[in-house]
Amino acid sequence: MHCMEKKIELVNHVQCTGCHACSESCPTSSISFSPDGLHFYPHITEVTCIRCGKCMKVCPPIHVRKHQPNEIPFIPRYYCAWNKDSEERFNATSGGVGGALAKQALDEGWYVSGAAFTDGWKLKHLVSNNLSSLEKIRGSKYLQSDTTGTYREILSLISHREKVLFIGTPCQTEALRNLVSVKQLESLLICEIICHGVNSPLVWDDYKAYIEKKANSRLKSYNFRSKSKGWGKLRVSYSFENDSKVDVPAFRNIFHHWFGQHYMMRESCFRCEYRKKERYSDLVIGDFWGIENIAPELDVKKGASVLIVNSEKAMQFISQANLNLTAIASEKAQSVMKGFEDRMPEEQKLVQIARMKQFERDYQNYSFEEMATKRYPRITKWNKVLKSVLYHLHIIK
Repeated sequence: MHCMEKKIELVNHVQCTGCHACSESCPTSSISFSPDGLHFYPHITEVTCIRCGKCMKVCPPIHVRKHQPNEIPFIPRYYCAWNKDSEERFNATSGGVGGALAKQALDEGWYVSGAAFTDGWKLKHLVSNNLSSLEKIRGSKYLQSDTTGTYREILSLISHREKVLFIGTPCQTEALRNLVSVKQLESLLICEIICHGVNSPLVWDDYKAYIEKKANSRLKSYNFRSKSKGWGKLRVSYSFENDSKVDVPAFRNIFHHWFGQHYMMRESCFRCEYRKKERYSDLVIGDFWGIENIAPELDVKKGASVLIVNSEKAMQFISQANLNLTAIASEKAQSVMKGFEDRMPEEQKLVQIARMKQFERDYQNYSFEEMATKRYPRITKWNKVLKSVLYHLHIIK
C-alpha cells in the first residue's frame, strides 16, 4: 500500500507577501525566490522537494494569527515616543525609537536584526551584535527587504541561548513567529513597523542606476525622508561620491511619487491582513503624524513616533531604553495614525490594483527613463496644489 504524497501548494501571487517563511523552513532548500514582474515569488524545485509540508505550515497568509503574543492577555499601551539623544532623533525618520530600541538591545548583549542596505544598495535584513549596525538600520526604506537566511540565523542564535531584537514589516514579524516555538519566543523581542506597503526592489535598482547616470557618479547616501526642512516636511535627499547632492520635496522625486501612487507595491499589500487594531508583535513603531492634534503640549518639531507595547517583556524592555515616553489613550492615537488600519473602500482598491498592474505591464515594455519622464512622470507643483484643493473640497478621495 502506497502512501499518498502530500500536495504542496504555496499561496498565489495575489496573496504572497514575499516574507520568505516558506524558503527558510524548507529542510532541503527546495524553495527559492525569483522575479516575476516587479516582485519576487517562491518557486519549488520539485526534484528535491520531499513533500514535508513545512512551508505551508509557516506561511503567514495561510495561517493568519488571531491571538496575543505568548498567549498571555495584555492590554496594549500607546505612547508618543522619541529618542532622548537629540542627534539620533534628528537623523532618524521620525522619533528615532527604532534606534533607541536597537541600542538598548545591543547594550544588553543581544543581537539586532533590521533592514539595511548593502554596499551595492541592496536592501537586506542584517543580524548583528555590533554597535556599527545602528547607523545601517536607522530610518525608513521604502522597498521590500530580502530576508534570505535571516530567520535561520536567528534560530541558530536562539539555540545557543542568545537573545534577539527583530524589527520588520508585519508579514516579516509574523513569518518569524511562525518559525519559532513558544519556548523560543522567550529569547525574542519582535518589533513591527507600521507599514504602508512594500515597493519593488527591482524598480529601486533601476532608479538607482538612473540617478547615478544623471549624476555621473555612484550613490553615496540616501534618505527616503529627510528632515532638512524639519519633521513633517516630506523631502528626499541623497548624495554621490563626486560630492553632488539632491534635496527636494518628496513629490518631485520619481521613486517617492510612484510609492505614493501605489504603482510598485505587491498586490498582497492592498489587502494586508495586519493593518488592523489588533497587533501581535511585542512592539509596534511608526510615524506619529497628527500627534499635534491630540497632544498639542508636546514639542514634536524634531520628530515623534508612536510606540505600542503588546507584552509585559516589551514593557520591561522599553523602561530601560533611552526614550522619552508620553502615554496616549489608544482611541485618540488610533484616530490620527495613518496607515495603521485598512480603511480604503474595496472599489478604490480595485482601481489602484488595476493601475498597479498596468504600471507593471508598461514597465516591462519601456525604459526607466521613458516611464519616469513620459508614461508616469512626477506631478508638478501646480498639480499638487490643485489635487490638494480638490481633496479638501471632497471632489476627489
